[in-house]
Amino acid sequence: MAALFVLLLFLLVVAVQLWRSSRPGAVTPAPESPPPMRADAPTPQGVFLHDGHSWARLTPDGVVRVGIDRFLAEALGDAESVELPPRGTSTRRGEPLFRVKAHGRWVDVPSPVDGEVVSTHGDVATAPWSVTLDPYGVGWAVALHSRAIGSIKELRTGTQANAFIRDELKALVEFLSRSTRVGQQPVFADAGVPPKGVTAALDDKSWAGFCQRFVRSGQPGSDAQS
Repeated sequence: MAALFVLLLFLLVVAVQLWRSSRPGAVTPAPESPPPMRADAPTPQGVFLHDGHSWARLTPDGVVRVGIDRFLAEALGDAESVELPPRGTSTRRGEPLFRVKAHGRWVDVPSPVDGEVVSTHGDVATAPWSVTLDPYGVGWAVALHSRAIGSIKELRTGTQANAFIRDELKALVEFLSRSTRVGQQPVFADAGVPPKGVTAALDDKSWAGFCQRFVRSGQPGSDAQS
């Protein structure tokens, strides 16, 4: 009896909401704006950042895990697809290692260290949003065996990594400030900070400029080119 009462109450609430929204002159609530990118979230301990916004972390078994950093994850927003390299692929630091697709366009993510692909995280292929939703956790993409593990110390970690992210966010604001609107959409969220997923508003020329300036790896692609 109680379950029936709850069901009837739920149906009544839905009916009232539908009636209100169908009235002449009813105002449809505006969609919520995406939250701003974060400049104060710390980089996890043991994570080393590359200039092209990939990261490396040495695991206890001596393998280097790789993914994208928080700056790139938040700038891209929701990832639609991820292309991972085959096992055995050799790579050098700064060379394109894997690809992430967001808003119909691809970005080539650089390898933070020299190495050889020993495994890839298959879960990100079936759940690509994890790459940007939890970039330092379940969103890792590739595992490398590196004979130059010592070079990982040349990357940024700790306070240097945090300062790098803050500086890159300032650089992104300057990059976007060349126009008050990009792709007919507002560029900035509250307090002049770009919103998460801001690259969705970039036209093709601005997207290419973003990839060249911030990712520094290869040439950006699009569905029309791939």
